[in-house]
Amino acid sequence: MPYTHFWHHYVQQHANGAGSTLTFDPAMAFAAAVCLFLVACWAAYQVQSRCRNCGAIPARCHCRPVRDRQRF
Repeated sequence: MPYTHFWHHYVQQHANGAGSTLTFDPAMAFAAAVCLFLVACWAAYQVQSRCRNCGAIPARCHCRPVRDRQRF
C-alpha cells in the first residue's frame, strides 16, 4: 500500500464518525503564537547584543567579561 494511501486509510479507520475532521484549538494556537513571539524577541536580543571582542552573539560568546558586550 503506497504511503499516501496508508495515511488516508488510517484516518478513515480512526476518525470519529463517518469522515475525518480537523480540529482547531484556539488555546494551543495562542500558545504557539506566544512561543514564536518569545523566540523572535530572544533572537532580536541576541543579534543586538553582540560581543565587542569576538563579534559572536551572547549565546555563543566565550569571552569572559560581560562588560565587553555592546549593542549595535
